[in-house]
Amino acid sequence: MKNKQAYSVIKPLFLSASLLGASAAHAETPSLYSFPSQFSAQDSVNYTGQTFRQVLINDLTKFVKTLEAGGYNGAESDLVAALNSYFAYQYDLEIDAPGAINGFSSIGFSAKAVDGSSVGLTEGTTYEEIFEGNKDILGKIAGNDNPLANGKLLGWGASLEGIDLLSVDADGKADTFVEPEDLVQAMFAVLANRAVESDPFIADDGLDGQRVSNAYVLPNGVDYSQMLQKFLHGALSYSQATRDYLSTDLGASKGLNAQNDMPSKPGVAYTALEHHWDEAFGYFGAARDFLAYTDNEIAKGLSIDTDANGSISLNSEVNFPLAKSAAKRDLGANGQTDFTTSIMTYFLEGRRLIAEKPEGYRALAVEQAQLAIADWEKSIGATVIHYINSYLSSTETYGTSDYSFTLLAKFWSEMKGYGLNFQFNPNSILSTESFIRVHELMGDQPVLPQDAEALRVYREQLLEARDILRDAYGFDAEIAANW
Repeated sequence: MKNKQAYSVIKPLFLSASLLGASAAHAETPSLYSFPSQFSAQDSVNYTGQTFRQVLINDLTKFVKTLEAGGYNGAESDLVAALNSYFAYQYDLEIDAPGAINGFSSIGFSAKAVDGSSVGLTEGTTYEEIFEGNKDILGKIAGNDNPLANGKLLGWGASLEGIDLLSVDADGKADTFVEPEDLVQAMFAVLANRAVESDPFIADDGLDGQRVSNAYVLPNGVDYSQMLQKFLHGALSYSQATRDYLSTDLGASKGLNAQNDMPSKPGVAYTALEHHWDEAFGYFGAARDFLAYTDNEIAKGLSIDTDANGSISLNSEVNFPLAKSAAKRDLGANGQTDFTTSIMTYFLEGRRLIAEKPEGYRALAVEQAQLAIADWEKSIGATVIHYINSYLSSTETYGTSDYSFTLLAKFWSEMKGYGLNFQFNPNSILSTESFIRVHELMGDQPVLPQDAEALRVYREQLLEARDILRDAYGFDAEIAANW
């Protein structure tokens, strides 16, 4: 078990009896995310679709990282189609584009036990084996499945490597009405051009060792493998949890307003409310016995074989990126945060309330959802701060043998990709005004260190952005400076 302080930065983990109610003391909160069905002897927990989308994002990122400049054996349209085979997955897709997947393709995800050894997956090795049917990223991304909180994607400019992202309204006037899908497809187009038509380049005035052959790292210092992965976890995972499954304002049958008295559909072991809560938890991406892990184990992506069956289940024994990020920030907080414990405990307690249905349980479950989302958002805020710091540190090594252009691009792109996520929570702690200001300060690409004066100005901008995030989330100044 964790040996850390059980509190987060602003809200205490263990809630007062007045907030929880007499029938909902935290002493009753289970440590394992497993809840019996109201209708059968089965476990009522189910979020296989969310796990499948986690795997799709993982494998899309892994495929992107294989792309070399000018090395793709096909046309640009073939590579765009291959990338979309992950984004708009179809199990029966028939396509000749190199790298494209369908249900019969082997998944790219692999698991490691806590001792670091490779372990097989319980569900199988092909996409069809781990999920029968079609679940994709495209249909659930923000702007497609649910409306964008601000009516359009904020935080990105009007173009991407020469690709115009402006749309034209009915009066013929240009407007930056860009949705997440537009940005993803623009990134696909840039990747396709780099992998088919471009050559490796020498970064930063030809410094020794800075030859870049990866198609996903561009001369302007943007790493599209990182940008794409982090952006998708916001526009899909975080958006679906906060705007959809844990919502209370989308209608009588939506989110946490759903019925909790009968099976969601014939033959299933869960109610609609139970399923919505589970789907939000699935997008957070924690193993069901998350509290049994150390933060080091979570951060390294290791898995505990909880059921001792000799394999690792994608649906219960894997920690995906957003859950891993929470652990990484706890590790760097000198005991002042415990996001992993707080977020998991809120998810466990809320699900217990929904399963046991004590008096007033719906209002109490909503409280738990709000607390889970708040600490989840704080962990993302801490992660953006961490990558601001990482980018700044990487610029300080310029001109030495420790400098790496590709690491600088990685850090900046993780900062920007995660930084876009806040807007997908309609009740974000970070105000829209502050969000816009943070992205004005970040820009759409990093300042490279060979321009000393431009870098000096940009460093000041990023420090201002860090201060905005630090103050919005109530982080300690010293912790924020050293994350």
